[in-house]
Amino acid sequence: MELEAEGYQVRTAADGEEGLRMALERCPDLVLADVMMPRMDGFELVRRLRADPRTEGVSIILLTARGLSADKLEGLTAGADDYIVKPFESESSGSGSGGPSAAPGTSRSAPRSPGSRGTSGSRRRSRR
Repeated sequence: MELEAEGYQVRTAADGEEGLRMALERCPDLVLADVMMPRMDGFELVRRLRADPRTEGVSIILLTARGLSADKLEGLTAGADDYIVKPFESESSGSGSGGPSAAPGTSRSAPRSPGSRGTSGSRRRSRR
């Protein structure tokens, strides 16, 4: 996985509820979450993370195939810091198939949709 290769610890969540639980147990620096997840969608995950004092300041990026303006507005209104429509091109591979993953972790985190397990990561080395 590209995040791990870059020195991040990555944790995965199978769905939104698990991602929320993981983030509340160990607050990540970043949550990368798909909008379309079982048991709790990404919009609700963002709202709950923002509502909890333990995670209200975490950076959240939603990754999704839902590219309508209304969907983006809902994600940003819920409190996401960014909303990225898939497919997107990975900077390192240029293929679009190796982009960021998602799920709560030590320092980075986020759940993804079924069929594509989420991942999260935390950087082991200090930031510049």
